[in-house]
Amino acid sequence: MKLKIISDGTVHGTKVLDENGDMLAGVVGILWECDKDMDMGKATITVIDVPIECIGEGQVLITEND
Repeated sequence: MKLKIISDGTVHGTKVLDENGDMLAGVVGILWECDKDMDMGKATITVIDVPIECIGEGQVLITEND
């Protein structure tokens, strides 16, 4: 999924849009990280109330504590 962040530098003037131009609902935070040792910037977008369906495989290891 591609996202577009548009901001005037304020909380209320910041929007996160999907690739169709629709506003992404439930965004509660955006964190920008960039420093001189990074090859590129990093954005972390926090979204609440996201519906999801996950199917996967895993292994479980059960150990006893003494």
